[in-house]
Amino acid sequence: MEVAFGYRAPLPQQSHAATVVAFLPNWVGYAWAFPRIDHVSFGIATTQDAFDHEALDRLMWEFMVSYYESVRSGSASRKMRLWKQSNPEADSLRLELKRSAERYAARIPGLAPRTWDTRKACGHDWALLGDAAGFADPVTGEGIYYALRSAELFAQAYIKGAPANYERLWRKDFGAELRRASEMRRRFYGNFWGAPFTDRMIEFARGHRGIRKVLGQLVAGDQGYVDLKKRLARSALKPL
Repeated sequence: MEVAFGYRAPLPQQSHAATVVAFLPNWVGYAWAFPRIDHVSFGIATTQDAFDHEALDRLMWEFMVSYYESVRSGSASRKMRLWKQSNPEADSLRLELKRSAERYAARIPGLAPRTWDTRKACGHDWALLGDAAGFADPVTGEGIYYALRSAELFAQAYIKGAPANYERLWRKDFGAELRRASEMRRRFYGNFWGAPFTDRMIEFARGHRGIRKVLGQLVAGDQGYVDLKKRLARSALKPL
């Protein structure tokens, strides 16, 4: 299982509030700021076995305060000073947010590789879709796409009068991707050449256009995990 929690906070008055994803220092997981129509959704996702609510909540508030400071100063999201120490302005902003921010939390399935081999999502007179079936990306915790896609696949099988075919359809459509993601999770948040892999990934993306393109496609959902290593290697060999 994975855990996600965070706060829904007011939109900044400035119109240039950015979408931000930040990897956690010395933690498995990441934080996000997603501006929506009437609020900003802030959150942290991490594995259940690495979950320490008090420590992560402190990081969450540092992230939120840094975000609003960045927006008010007009600096770009890439220049946000994250996880910094408090100061009088930050303390005032923190108190302001505590009066208006609304807390939320959720548990997210993050299945192990061996589970995907035996997972059954349907049987006689029953079927599981989305989170109920464990259909969430074990690396990112993303589950909206898989909830919608599994519903489509089950509907196709049901309309054709063969609901049991749903099992074959989801495995063929995205089952291998999710299994591969579960194999990659620990390596994704582990070390690579003496530094967190996520830090190295950002360094490579900053300096190499091809790698940056592939990783951008991964984040956007246009690049899968199964052939990710091959695509990255091929991109790294191309001239800048």
